[in-house]
Amino acid sequence: MICISNRGLAGGLASHHCWPVLAEVRSGAAQAALAALASAAAQPGRARPLRLAPLHMDVHAGNIIHNESGLRLIDWEYAGDGDIALELAAVWITPGERRRLVEAYARRAAIDAQLLWRQVVLWRPWVLLLMAGWYEMRWRQSGDRQFITLADETWCQLDNERKG
Repeated sequence: MICISNRGLAGGLASHHCWPVLAEVRSGAAQAALAALASAAAQPGRARPLRLAPLHMDVHAGNIIHNESGLRLIDWEYAGDGDIALELAAVWITPGERRRLVEAYARRAAIDAQLLWRQVVLWRPWVLLLMAGWYEMRWRQSGDRQFITLADETWCQLDNERKG
């Protein structure tokens, strides 16, 4: 049972929500990327679920096991239901590999590849925002400089992808 009191869940969430927004503490690319995302989110036709499914949300080589029956995903701690395009936007691969993955997935799932790709492109900035925030939070928790370096790189990647 979860304790909801001021010392329990409510207190814990409230204390985290009192922290400054991570990007407000930062400058440059983070500020520009967040402003662009906020503006884009208000526009019609933005990312809406194409097809809902259970999502892993941490697909990378370290979470894939190959066995005689094929590929299996492990480490489901970030899993939840959501848009399949969000999952494809979050897979840790190069942009060229992502395009090929989306095309192959569309064929396998009988989905229009262009529609799926557009949806992946719409979700990609949000994935980068989540990644940058995760790195910054890990830096705050651990003090490990590698996380703030990764956050900076992700903010720059988000800003670069936003600019095209």
